[in-house]
Amino acid sequence: MWFRNLRIYRFTRDLDLDAAGLAGALSAHAFTRCAPQAFFSIGWAPPLGDTAADLVHAADAGIMICLAREERLLPASVVNDALREKIEQIRQAEDREIRRRERLNLKDEITAELLPRAFTRTIHTRAYIDTRRGWLVIDAASLKKAEELITALRSALGSLPVVPLRSRCRPSVLMTDWLKHGFPSGITPGNECELLEPGDEGGIVRCKHVDLNSDEIAVHVEAGKFLSRLAINWRERIDCQWCDDWAIKRLGFDDIVHDGNEEIEDAAARFDADFVIQCREIGEFLDWLLEQADGIDDSETPAEGKAA
Repeated sequence: MWFRNLRIYRFTRDLDLDAAGLAGALSAHAFTRCAPQAFFSIGWAPPLGDTAADLVHAADAGIMICLAREERLLPASVVNDALREKIEQIRQAEDREIRRRERLNLKDEITAELLPRAFTRTIHTRAYIDTRRGWLVIDAASLKKAEELITALRSALGSLPVVPLRSRCRPSVLMTDWLKHGFPSGITPGNECELLEPGDEGGIVRCKHVDLNSDEIAVHVEAGKFLSRLAINWRERIDCQWCDDWAIKRLGFDDIVHDGNEEIEDAAARFDADFVIQCREIGEFLDWLLEQADGIDDSETPAEGKAA
């Protein structure tokens, strides 16, 4: 249940939608298994897992949802091997060459024959709506996966007025300033970072297991490079990598955050308690970061049709 990566979006207006209304909207787009001739299937699944029934889990100010995607694993190499074998059989039986159009038709036929027998895998992408702050928080490392969930949610709701979270001060500017002049109380830097050289074709330096106060890092900063990603610990409660686009990666919660829930034996109650804590910790952490970065930048709120 604990999120590992964060992509954060903010609502540009109130949705006027509660947990019950959201569940009703998602039910029309519930997940079903991949059909034999389909490459993938996508839909909404219970956040608590396959044994649960509810498509929405609400606790305190958080509403969790889960997008499931099942896809068939049919490697191109398998199709191509079967295609070559089929072409060779035709050549030997009919003593002729196979033209391009016929080759493409044969490939389609082979794909249709192999697809129902292909293995499948299912990927779950969880997200929650922070109703107190007006945020949509998605557990996704890649932008593509986050956008897939947003597209599916917009399809279920009819509209989804959200934009990526941005601050008045860019994270890269703030992180580089921290590195030059010292880190604020509450933040302890890790030993991992990424530095970029300005410009579209600027160089990238990725550092692991390096003292950020070392001369090596100082040389890069003095040369004009800026931090685009930085490993940090926040108040001995959260470890993560903060990125210039406001993505949070490799998110981890220190034991002190969730130790109190380990004695809860009921799985659903434990999930509920963990979810409340996670929402609280993430919310307070992001509030702190936004305060350091001069608050939310809402100067360029796009029209709903252009929202993420």
